[in-house]
Amino acid sequence: MNEMNVRTRASGAGNENIERTIKLIFRKLPFILIISVVALLIGLGLAYRNYSPQYTARCTIMILRYENPDENNNNNNDRETEVDNSYTMASGTATSFHYMLLSDDVIGAIIEDSGIQVDPYDLRSMLSLTMAENSSSIMHVRVTASSSQRAYELCSAVSNVMPDQVKLLNPNYSLIILNVPLPPGDANRDWSLVITPVVFTLAAFALTLIVVLVLDFFRDTVRSPRDISARLGINMLGVLPAVKERKKNQELATLRAMRSDRRVGFTYVENCKAIRSKIEAIATRKKIKRILITSAVASEGKTTMALNLAQALAQNGKRVCVVDADLRKPMVHNCIRAVNDQGGLIGILQDGQDYTECVKEATRYGIGVCLSGGVSDKPIELFSSARMGMFLEELEHDFDFIIIDSPPVALVADAYVLSTLSDTVLFVIKQDVAPVYEIERALEEMGHRGADVIGCVLNEYVNQTSFNKYYSSYYHYYGRSRKSKKSPLS
Repeated sequence: MNEMNVRTRASGAGNENIERTIKLIFRKLPFILIISVVALLIGLGLAYRNYSPQYTARCTIMILRYENPDENNNNNNDRETEVDNSYTMASGTATSFHYMLLSDDVIGAIIEDSGIQVDPYDLRSMLSLTMAENSSSIMHVRVTASSSQRAYELCSAVSNVMPDQVKLLNPNYSLIILNVPLPPGDANRDWSLVITPVVFTLAAFALTLIVVLVLDFFRDTVRSPRDISARLGINMLGVLPAVKERKKNQELATLRAMRSDRRVGFTYVENCKAIRSKIEAIATRKKIKRILITSAVASEGKTTMALNLAQALAQNGKRVCVVDADLRKPMVHNCIRAVNDQGGLIGILQDGQDYTECVKEATRYGIGVCLSGGVSDKPIELFSSARMGMFLEELEHDFDFIIIDSPPVALVADAYVLSTLSDTVLFVIKQDVAPVYEIERALEEMGHRGADVIGCVLNEYVNQTSFNKYYSSYYHYYGRSRKSKKSPLS
């Protein structure tokens, strides 16, 4: 049984890695295609830069061999028969005539007859001799040159010189011109104009793909829930899949899903509610009210997690307030489409405003919100003041939970100060974003400051195909994707 479980886990991990690799390739496909198109253009440029039109003139020759037959005895008679001299078709002479055509005497005679100044070595590269199909005595002579007239004149010189030169070099052979050369019309088809760009494109595509896969292989990031349990050793409260709607970004899509519970975010909503249940159970046991939401680096979904967790708690009858404590780059007001130009947390801590004037009710989400009130260049000093502690104590009288959205731990020290004012810390880890060593360092620093890390959430996890399929069928089973029909008994 244990061996079967090990095999099942290994198979699941292998399938997950394959699926993740395929999705990685599709995510990087635009970049790979751009590199391939650039390589295609470079290949086309090089091909046309080195392109020189070539023209080929042709003539056809027949090779005859002169034979002197031996005397033969017929029917054991001593009678000698004299056979007339005759010309018969030669066989197997293509190789010998090719060498004959390229000999110094023939090359010199061709140059002299054509009147064209050409290097003998270059002329040899222009000439070619091939045997005709189904015939061992008919051959085709081709002359390829950079101009039509040049090819024609050289091929004409070949047809003029070859018969006499063959007789001089070997009296046993004779040569007849079957087709006289004609000036070539169109230039030869140059396949390098196609092959070079194709080779450049395929090579660039393959190399870019290999580089992407190699870099991804050596990236030390959190890729699956297994990495969290095996490498970080902290409690994982849940996994949130990526939610995307047409013409919607990730943040607005998840907020929309939490409000409307539509099918597009059904898996996300159910997972978020499961995280809520775990937090409520721990909060009841440990008497937790202040929850700090942070992450190792930026763009891991802290603000989205804070708002969606607040909505989930509010949907369960809890009074929740979200405090935007990211005074360097506040984002809560962007997500809920609110104005962040006055009051807020800065107004409370710096100007001494009453918190009831700065905490607004976001009725659309069913939660209270305290925006940052702008940007501050000294947030640590504000958080370390006595007013911050008093403000949080006042909030505890009116709300069951206080969700604090803070800056990333690895960039600034704001989250460390806020962790001392919070009951617990919830870490947000986005798949394939933060290096593992950054997360480990952040958790270690939190531990040194006495912060209680309740656990982490793996955000925007894209390898939940089977999980999503299960919930999709579950969703359809309970009829959430269509309007319920009225019962005939109602």
